[in-house]
Amino acid sequence: MTTKYATAAQLGLQMFILVGGAVLAMLLAGTAMAQDEPVTPAQSEAPDILGGHEAEPGAWPWQVALVNSVEPNPYNGMFCGGTLIGADWVLTAAHCVDGSEATLIDVLVGAHYLSQGGTRVRAADIIQHADYDPTMLYNDVALIRLSTPVTYTPISLYQTVTDTTEYDYIRATVIGWGAKNITWDWFYYYLDYPDALREVALPLVTRAQCQLGTYYTITDNMICAGYETLTKGACYGDSGGPLMVQRADASWAQIGIVSWGPSGCMAEGQYDVFTRVSSYYDWITGCMADPNAMTCRGGDGYEPDNTAAQAQQLAASTTNQMHTFHEVGDRDWVRFDVEEGKQYLFMTARITETVEPIRTILWLFGADGHTPITYTEGAEPESYSDLNELARLVWTADHTGPVYVSIEPLPSLYGSIFGSRTRYWLTIGEYHQTFMPLAFTPLPPPPIHDDFGQPVEIPTSLFLHSADATSATVANDDPVLSCIGNTGDATVWYRFTAPVVGSLVVDTYGSGYDTVLAVYTGARGALTTVACNDDYWDIPQSQIVFNVMPNVTYYIEVAGKSGSDAATVTDSTARATASTPDGARRGGRLNLFAYFMPSY
Repeated sequence: MTTKYATAAQLGLQMFILVGGAVLAMLLAGTAMAQDEPVTPAQSEAPDILGGHEAEPGAWPWQVALVNSVEPNPYNGMFCGGTLIGADWVLTAAHCVDGSEATLIDVLVGAHYLSQGGTRVRAADIIQHADYDPTMLYNDVALIRLSTPVTYTPISLYQTVTDTTEYDYIRATVIGWGAKNITWDWFYYYLDYPDALREVALPLVTRAQCQLGTYYTITDNMICAGYETLTKGACYGDSGGPLMVQRADASWAQIGIVSWGPSGCMAEGQYDVFTRVSSYYDWITGCMADPNAMTCRGGDGYEPDNTAAQAQQLAASTTNQMHTFHEVGDRDWVRFDVEEGKQYLFMTARITETVEPIRTILWLFGADGHTPITYTEGAEPESYSDLNELARLVWTADHTGPVYVSIEPLPSLYGSIFGSRTRYWLTIGEYHQTFMPLAFTPLPPPPIHDDFGQPVEIPTSLFLHSADATSATVANDDPVLSCIGNTGDATVWYRFTAPVVGSLVVDTYGSGYDTVLAVYTGARGALTTVACNDDYWDIPQSQIVFNVMPNVTYYIEVAGKSGSDAATVTDSTARATASTPDGARRGGRLNLFAYFMPSY
């Protein structure tokens, strides 16, 4: 069969993912299974999936195919692979089942040819890792429980052994019904899907080597395989299938789950990436033993927290946490100590368009946990925005002591959404609204962070910074702002270095003048623009959300839009000045808000 991409019958799971507007990566899909007495092939004889040869029938009794339950022909309905790891349990990739109901999936066991043979078993339950990230493909692992146990031989899972790792095996095998050939036609490519199960042997690749070929972060929970010239390996249709090593006793152990690889399946210097089974061994075996455990049902790490009595006490003055509404009735409660007269920010945010668009309600309660103080109803999220503030509440404490915060989902007109993909960020911290005086005679000197060489450091915790940028200057080597075509006025500089991969949100909401916000990497006089924003929606302030890589230094510049000064903004704390010293540009009250969201 030849097709451009995945067929509609394949649940739309073979797709492309875009992160940070930069690199494309593909989701691979695959699987395999046997009819006769198992035959263990030698790795040296293993042929290829992509551009290779058919596997020996009966060689891999644990391989299964995930099939669209409404498609009578498994060849047309196969969309992913998986492995039997128990009589009624299948291990696969989370992206294969993400957003799907168990009733939509059949598991084909005991088949060599998709079009004939094998037995279809209905899926009874899906358990997806609660921290699966559909953007970065972190924690790309899931379990399917079968409605009826089967008798085929399961594969054993690799466990970490002292002083040894998976890399000691040097070579591993992948099996699946994924695309065996790719034909390019100008800007399109056509995929030739096989009917028979295929296999390929690949060298294992170190994490460091694998990282060199991709923008995506290769974590310790991933393992890579392939040749530097990647012309054979996993491809579309192989996702969820196994990466296996052969032990000294000729038995096989699964070390990986097909997860992702380069767009088009072939590349130079890029490799196939697999979910590392040993990192999830405890999660897998734990969920098989107790499928109803909180960690298996999509609950976040703060459950149970559905009532004020179960509220989590926040110890830090500033907190960023990721939560989910994992089931009907789920609410999240936290307890937070405040000081009378101080202002506090309570905010929820959705950080990527691949997470379900949900609305939240924030309720604030008094020290008893049930006397309401105030609330805010979040706005409708934008389905195609990288970041949405789901709800924001700024409150001045009227007492010293604890307050309780309740976060609950607000159903849309089409009903409620629950599950591990209803993830949102909760940010709570003191909201500094004290600003430097703005009535000066003569003008004050420029702020010290006015110069690129003396930026303000942005920490990984919630960051709120206010300053008077009235007399901020523009240096001769300040870069041209790509979103307005000039250097702007009154530039102020910040710097951020992330310890791990994640996203940084910066905005200038509440500033007293029209701001422009830009992000750079590089050195003074040789900066590379990462992002630039003038007006966010219809307000004259700016917001940028961008992906950050570990140990990379990012420079954030806030500038006044040329022609903008305090006189052009209606704000009682901003002021105009009749004249400014040479080189000075008029700004005004600057508020910079930033928070870092590590990826999970």
